[in-house]
Amino acid sequence: MPIYTFIGKGGEKIERLVPTGTREVSEDGELYVRGRLPEQFAFTGRNLPRTFAQKIKRGYYEMEQNKGARFNSSYSKGTIKKVWGF
Repeated sequence: MPIYTFIGKGGEKIERLVPTGTREVSEDGELYVRGRLPEQFAFTGRNLPRTFAQKIKRGYYEMEQNKGARFNSSYSKGTIKKVWGF
């Protein structure tokens, strides 16, 4: 069920979680009509790295979180220092 924005006669706005396709809701004896404005929404998932350096940093972070002290890199020390800016 999505969250829709409904607008009352006086212009007050309320947001309610209602079934898809609901055009109006009644609350406290007042009728609210679904607004024509675009609804807010969120994307789920992960932000993917865009550069080689970001890919290496994300990979290192994930490997360190998964393997801890057992983590060994396949990249050279020079590449790692260049990516991290040393």
